[in-house]
Amino acid sequence: MTAAAATNVPQERDVLAGRRGDVLAVLTIVVMVIAVRSPALLLSVADYDESLYLLVARDVLAGHLPYLTVWETKPPLFFFLIAAWSKIFGLSIVSYRFLADAAVAVTALAIYRIGAAFEARGRLIGFTAALTYAGLTVSDSGTASEAEIFIAPFITLAAANILPALAARTGVTARTAFCAGLFLGCATQIKESAGLEALYVGVLGAILLRRNVGALAALIFGAVVPVVLDIVPYAVTSTMPAYLDANLWSLLRRTHTPSHPPYLDVVRQQAEALFPSIFLAAALPQALRHSASRDRRLIYLLVAWCVIDLVTVAGIREFLAYQFLPVMVPLSVISAWTAVRLLGSRASLVPAALSIAIGIIVIHDAGQLVTAQRTLVQRYVRNDRYYGDDTMRIAAYLDAHRGTGKWLYVARDEPVLYFLTGAPVPTRFPFPPHLIQPEQEQVAGTDGAAEIRRIFSRKPRYVVFDGPVSRPEDAAVAVIAQNLRTDYDVVFSVDARRVYCRHL
Repeated sequence: MTAAAATNVPQERDVLAGRRGDVLAVLTIVVMVIAVRSPALLLSVADYDESLYLLVARDVLAGHLPYLTVWETKPPLFFFLIAAWSKIFGLSIVSYRFLADAAVAVTALAIYRIGAAFEARGRLIGFTAALTYAGLTVSDSGTASEAEIFIAPFITLAAANILPALAARTGVTARTAFCAGLFLGCATQIKESAGLEALYVGVLGAILLRRNVGALAALIFGAVVPVVLDIVPYAVTSTMPAYLDANLWSLLRRTHTPSHPPYLDVVRQQAEALFPSIFLAAALPQALRHSASRDRRLIYLLVAWCVIDLVTVAGIREFLAYQFLPVMVPLSVISAWTAVRLLGSRASLVPAALSIAIGIIVIHDAGQLVTAQRTLVQRYVRNDRYYGDDTMRIAAYLDAHRGTGKWLYVARDEPVLYFLTGAPVPTRFPFPPHLIQPEQEQVAGTDGAAEIRRIFSRKPRYVVFDGPVSRPEDAAVAVIAQNLRTDYDVVFSVDARRVYCRHL
């Protein structure tokens, strides 16, 4: 098929055509996002990190700036976003899960817009890509509401305004440029690792606007606004040292931590997490043959986006699963376009393309949906209230035997226990690794052993520790072990997770 022929392929004659088709596509995407991610609603915790985010947001709602009472390395906007959502819908696990669903839905809708920019079958490509993204996000800790999930909508919204215009060699208004810049600035204030991705899209925007000085200035101004707004509260309250420690010095300290990732395990893990999109993308060279020039330009921009995301992961040097979540955005579009191109213009094109997207959802979500169904039956038919959620079981025990003051110390377990029980945190560093893992101690700039001694000096009534304490791996854990052996008894346990109560 020649480039000219490609442009003559008739647009979709199906339910996706026209304004009504767009409305149907939007509604379907939103419903599918909520449906495929719904099993996470049954979990009290899906990851250590999200527990810490909730604790910071809880303190923000109580009138404290991030870092002052609960320490974490993410920029303030992330916690202000969670707090603002919680102010409206309540601060709860379920509410936070729906915030993550909203972020995924917005990202998917922006992906739909990017896909619709292709010359032939654009809406079908965008719709397929959006559903693909929804399915992929249940992998790589995507259901754990990690910061990367919240970076994606801002980056993708900016890209949806810039990439199609750049591929079509058209311009954008100053207002659109400002919004794109604002989105990019917000992304960097969700997590600093979005910087390279935001810079890439921003440079593309600068190239697009190089002859429009006003729009270019609007793009840059929009990017600066979120950064300034994040700094202002600390500047006016004379707490800039806390802001700089969390957002600058901690990053410098992180560069000195060792990194020895199991590269083969990472490759295998991502082959599974991104299946089959990553293999569809491998057929891209074949799909690019005789494609329209605008489509090729857009694909090249998306491929470069993928490369930027992978370079970011390599730069961070931790190679944790959730750090690959940003790759899912451009990869979803690339794989959807490749699939539609390879299917050609057959009458079965629409159902075949959508079957690929649905298949991806089933591959990644079927197991979780089966587990969710089993959990619902056990909890609400057989009345096992905490089935499948040992953290809630421990929280229920603690809640029934709560103490006063700073009565709970989660030494090595899920920090969400503070949130579930309403317990005040006994330290600015309630994220256990910040006190008991040498690398994380370095990032946080703490002396874990000294901080743990201070915590125990206040004689917390309960301590939660996951695993044996007979062989402490470092000095900080040795302090915990010594205190537990001399002053505490096990009063409740779930497998290796134990609740210790101080001797009366």
